[in-house]
Amino acid sequence: MKIWGPGDPGICNYLYFAGMLRQLGARADVRVVTEKSCQLGVSPGAIALQYIPGDAMPAHAEEFTSRLSRSH
Repeated sequence: MKIWGPGDPGICNYLYFAGMLRQLGARADVRVVTEKSCQLGVSPGAIALQYIPGDAMPAHAEEFTSRLSRSH
């Protein structure tokens, strides 16, 4: 298992940490923290390319780019 990398796509990484702590006898107080960030780019499409998975379908990439365009 990669600790800092992607694990099973259906299981969040924090659940692995909570499970490890539980096995050590510690009760984990897990809190999910959301993060906002600002990314700069020449266009929404350029920013979208930084985040779109390599195997994304063109229609999904266009929708993501469109949503980025509306959010600024």
